[in-house]
Amino acid sequence: MKILKRFAALALSVVTIFSTVGCSDSQTGLAAKSLELEKEVTVKVWYNDDAYTKYLDYVAKQFNVTNELVTIEPELISESNYIQYIYDQSIRNDNACDVYLCSSDSVEEAYLLGLMLENNEYDKIYTEDIYGKAGLEASSYNNVLYGYPVTYETSALVYNKVYADAVTSFDEIPASDLSGLKTTDNLAMTFAYDASKLLTNYPFASKYICFEGDSMDTANIYINNEEALKKALTEYQGLKEEYGLSTDEDKLNEYQSLFTEGRVAYSIMTASQIENLDTSVKYGVCAIPSLGDGLESQALSTTTMAVVNPYSKEYDVARAVAKAISYDYASNVTLLSNLACARGDVSKDSVIKSLHKIYSESIVKPKYAGIDEIYAQYEIMLHKIWNGESVDTAYDTFAKVVEKYTK
Repeated sequence: MKILKRFAALALSVVTIFSTVGCSDSQTGLAAKSLELEKEVTVKVWYNDDAYTKYLDYVAKQFNVTNELVTIEPELISESNYIQYIYDQSIRNDNACDVYLCSSDSVEEAYLLGLMLENNEYDKIYTEDIYGKAGLEASSYNNVLYGYPVTYETSALVYNKVYADAVTSFDEIPASDLSGLKTTDNLAMTFAYDASKLLTNYPFASKYICFEGDSMDTANIYINNEEALKKALTEYQGLKEEYGLSTDEDKLNEYQSLFTEGRVAYSIMTASQIENLDTSVKYGVCAIPSLGDGLESQALSTTTMAVVNPYSKEYDVARAVAKAISYDYASNVTLLSNLACARGDVSKDSVIKSLHKIYSESIVKPKYAGIDEIYAQYEIMLHKIWNGESVDTAYDTFAKVVEKYTK
C-alpha cells in the first residue's frame, strides 16, 4: 500500500510540474519582452550545477517564443576551476559565454578577472523590495550591482504547527518537560537537525565573527566578543546532550525523515530543504533562535546569480537573457530546480515569504577570494566541540587562524 501511495504521489507531482510550468508565467504576468533585432543571435549560458538544467532549458524555450531571432544555448560546465575556465575561454580561446551563473562566493574572483558587466539597465526591478537586502548585497562588489540574483541558500528554524509555534530562543524549546507543546501525540523528538552543515550551524556564532573590507586585500577579520563567542559555543555543545542529537550520517537522514513524517516539533533546515518539504506537514518558519542568556543568532546566506560576461559580443541581448533567468521566469525556478527563488515577490505562500525575509536579513557570506580557510576551520572547530572537545581548546585553534587576517 505504501508503494502504491508513493507511486500515486509521484505521478501527481509530475502532472503538477507540467501543468504549473504551462500556466504559471501567464498567471503572474511574467514573460520576457520582445527585443527589436534585425539578425539572429545566439546567447551562450554557462553554469556549473546540474540543478539548473531543467530551468535554463525552460527559459531558453520560453524566451524564443517572444524572441524568435534569439537562441539561448545553456551548457553545463564541469571544470573544477569554473571562473578561471570562463576567463581562459573568453581571453585565450575566443570562446566567451554571454551569460554565466555563479555563486556569490566567486564574485571577487570574477570581478578581479574582469568577467562582470554592471547590472545597470533595470533599476526598477533590482531593488530590496523584490530581491531583499542580502540578494543585492551578495550580487554587488564595491557597492556596484553586477549580478542578477536567481536562487539563494540560507537556514531557518522550521516548526510543525501541530505541536508548536514560532520561538525566539531555545529556552522555549522543551527537551524533557513537554508542557509547552500543543500535543505530544506521535512525537519522537522535540528538536532535531543536521549538525554537520555550515549553514545550519553558523548562525549561533555569526554575530561574533566580523568581516570588514570589500576585498581580501582590504579585509579585516576578527572576533569581536571572545566571551560571547565562547558562551555560544558552550551552549551549542549543550544542544547535543539536551536534545539527544547525533552527527552520525544515518541519524542525520533520519531527522529529516522524522520531521517529514510529523514526528519532530522543531528543526533547523536550509532553504532548499524547506522548499522541498512534503506539503502534507503543516509547518512554519522563523529566524534561527537565540541560544539564550543574551546571545544572538543570525543566518548566513549565499546567492547564485546570473552574470553578463563583458566579453560577450551581444551584451545587450545577454542583459535581457540574464534578466529573463533572474526575473521574467522566476516563478518556475523552485519548481524546476528545487532551490529557493531569489525573487521574493512571485510566491503568495506565507511560509515562503517568511523564508525570503529571513534570507533578506541574513549575513551575506563574504565574497573574498581565499576566504575558505576561515570557514573550513570554523567547521572543524564546531565538529570538535560537538564531539566533546573542550570549548577553550577548539576555540584557541580557530582564533589563531583568524589572527592571520586581523589588522
